[in-house]
Amino acid sequence: MSTDARYSHIRPLPSIAELHLEVPVVAVFTKFDAPRTKMYTEFEDEFEDSDESELSEMVDAKMNDLRIHLEMLIHSTAHPPSAHVFLQSAFSTSTKMRR
Repeated sequence: MSTDARYSHIRPLPSIAELHLEVPVVAVFTKFDAPRTKMYTEFEDEFEDSDESELSEMVDAKMNDLRIHLEMLIHSTAHPPSAHVFLQSAFSTSTKMRR
């Protein structure tokens, strides 16, 4: 089988085993839009006299409580992460990074 000389400089990427990583790398991605929407709807029904900004503030406070609870769970594991990133929303400019 002949190879094209134009591509002879290209090498395949190393496999995970070949990288000789000394620590495990774990990435977890999850989406919290559904709980946020559900909370907003529940608060909207419960607090009918509240305006949109008040409802948003209440939902933000509850979501912050949930985030804190999840961070406590993550950091109480046998091998907690050295850092993590919490992305609020695809449409938000707010990003929180903790070390």
